[in-house]
Amino acid sequence: MRYYWDALEERYGLQEFSKDADDSDSVIAIMEQVGRVRGCVVSGGRIDLEKASRAFLRELRAGKMGRFSMEAPY
Repeated sequence: MRYYWDALEERYGLQEFSKDADDSDSVIAIMEQVGRVRGCVVSGGRIDLEKASRAFLRELRAGKMGRFSMEAPY
């Protein structure tokens, strides 16, 4: 994620998150923000992480965040 942070920050409003999202707690917090932005909220104000993840992948595949590569640049 760190290589494409600007695109993610712009699309999902991740300004308050650290760019170093290698630990699982950070990834969950980021996916919760994605869920809030995309309306993946269930009863009790909880975030449906599965629905948020699917929305994230759908937008990634559709190219809505620009060109992404899963390989680390050199």
